[in-house]
Amino acid sequence: MIQKHPNMKNDTSKFIIDTSIFLVLFALIFSIYVLACYSYADIPIEDTSFLHARVLTKKELAATYGNENKLIILAGSSGANGFNSQMMEDQLNIPVFNASLVGGTKKYLFHYAQKIANPGDTIFIPLEYSFYTFNNKSLFNLFETTSTMEDYVRERDQAYLNDLPLIDRIGLTTINARELVAKIIKSQHYIDTVEEKLTNAQNAYNQAGDINPDIRRSKDRIKQILKIKYENKIKLFPQTIKDIEQIDISSYDGTKNLEEFFDWCNENSIRVIAGYPPVIDFRQVHRNYYDRGLKQIEQFYKEHDIPSVGTPYDFFYPNNYFFDTFYHLHYGGRIEHTQNVIDKLKEIL
Repeated sequence: MIQKHPNMKNDTSKFIIDTSIFLVLFALIFSIYVLACYSYADIPIEDTSFLHARVLTKKELAATYGNENKLIILAGSSGANGFNSQMMEDQLNIPVFNASLVGGTKKYLFHYAQKIANPGDTIFIPLEYSFYTFNNKSLFNLFETTSTMEDYVRERDQAYLNDLPLIDRIGLTTINARELVAKIIKSQHYIDTVEEKLTNAQNAYNQAGDINPDIRRSKDRIKQILKIKYENKIKLFPQTIKDIEQIDISSYDGTKNLEEFFDWCNENSIRVIAGYPPVIDFRQVHRNYYDRGLKQIEQFYKEHDIPSVGTPYDFFYPNNYFFDTFYHLHYGGRIEHTQNVIDKLKEIL
């Protein structure tokens, strides 16, 4: 029988002891870090007061509709800047409320929609393309930079946070070191401005939830558009669609969030109609490059028996319809887009 050398036994014991000490220290440091994150999690910062004011304002506006059946537009900033709801109401003969939120709300958008929708409503979702390749913050991506929505949930909606599975709750509560230090520094002198922002938000929206169009400013914007390079307005969009083309969107939490929302709508007798956001016609410089990515999204809705308003290509518009980004229509572009959507919605409603 081969005898182990005494030094081998000592080396093995030392390795086990060193590893155990390391794991204990790591667990201790990580626990302290998570506790520090949790302690500062609900300290408001400027970005979330902006979003909080808009969520509160939209909820108040939605409440004025009572229990009457309505068409709800649900999207991000492209929806907030993209529709004339009164025009839609006049032509579709149904009350229309634009519930779209500015601020990168992602999954939270569907939670918020559940608070304002009633049985018998129809929800129209012309979501931005980033919704489809979004992963929820969880224990497995703790130290990624957080979005405004994740900050908002931590700081302004504890009830929603507490309803999440534990693994997602820890993920949302824990932030990277740079953000934690910034939050600690801001907490020493920050004054919450939500009341001021609330007044601004109430002035920003009309009764139907659209961003109030300032036509004079919009004309100025049209002049400014000529000075903004196409490449600057579209800068992130080609990469977004390229990412969708190269991966299976069903592997992302974005489509899972949508599936959960579809189930909730079905259980509550709410109809869902899919749509696509207004974007700059990138085919001017990226011909036939993203067909597969967009077809994935169309196929996703077909597989879930969700009717779609047109195709993504129906909502590509010239560069001069937009002001500061590839998603944000100016007033003239908003009217054109609204009529385009109305004509296609009539085929479904």
